[in-house]
Amino acid sequence: MKILVIGDFHGKVPTILPKIIKKEKPDLIVSQGDFCAFFEKKLFFKYSFVDQIPLENFIGKKKAKRYYQKDIARGIKIIKYIKKFNIPIIAVSGNHDPAKYSDISTHSRDKTWDKFYLTDFLKKEENKHFKIIDFNATKFQNLVFIGTHKSSYPGYLPNKKSWQKNRPIYLRYRKKVEKLFKKYKNQKIILVSHNVPYKVLDQVKDKKAHKLAYKSHKGSFLTRETIKKYQPLICISGHIHESHGIQKLGKTIVINSGAAYEKRYVVIEINRKIKVKLRKAK
Repeated sequence: MKILVIGDFHGKVPTILPKIIKKEKPDLIVSQGDFCAFFEKKLFFKYSFVDQIPLENFIGKKKAKRYYQKDIARGIKIIKYIKKFNIPIIAVSGNHDPAKYSDISTHSRDKTWDKFYLTDFLKKEENKHFKIIDFNATKFQNLVFIGTHKSSYPGYLPNKKSWQKNRPIYLRYRKKVEKLFKKYKNQKIILVSHNVPYKVLDQVKDKKAHKLAYKSHKGSFLTRETIKKYQPLICISGHIHESHGIQKLGKTIVINSGAAYEKRYVVIEINRKIKVKLRKAK
């Protein structure tokens, strides 16, 4: 079996995909998400990043909704583009794919926002070739794919002060993931997590783009703990673009495929052995 891993599109249509598919001839495409654009990026890092306060508190709900609508429209365009190739796709949503705010933060949000969440749009796009497995699982040939959360803000395990607020959310996530691993016990499992595990391929190295997070680790604590406990064959992830690579955590092969908009992808070949290759399209 040959798997093409590609994600972190950030709203840019992957026009390199036809060449990649022609060259690699994959049986399956797996994506770690971030289909949507992030047109409000500068505003987010200016107002929301440090204290994790919803952007609409600063720029107003109407303006924020316009940004989110544009983000979603671009994400849907990318999904439709990938689906045209009629190759089975398994994906999870990323942190740029808007979802219910309680999924990624301790702050509440008005229920009227529900219609703007990408999760609803993703479900509408599902068909026999496209499956979303956020906190769910699916089988492909003899493999089971289990999907976890998008990434959480800020990504790693919060400090002691914020941990008191975030602990109930973390425990709810952990319970969902453990239920799936127990259901498919003794089967060959591939974990798909938008974010890499904490302290594995998760260091922020771009000082210019991320001054506040430079040199820090932004991986997911839940993803790390899941891997350590259940040791799936592979963990497919991304999120921290500049730390793309391959690394082992116990027996699990952890993959950070890098960003599709930078023409990066990964090829996994599974026969008697597992071969993983980092690629960059020309």
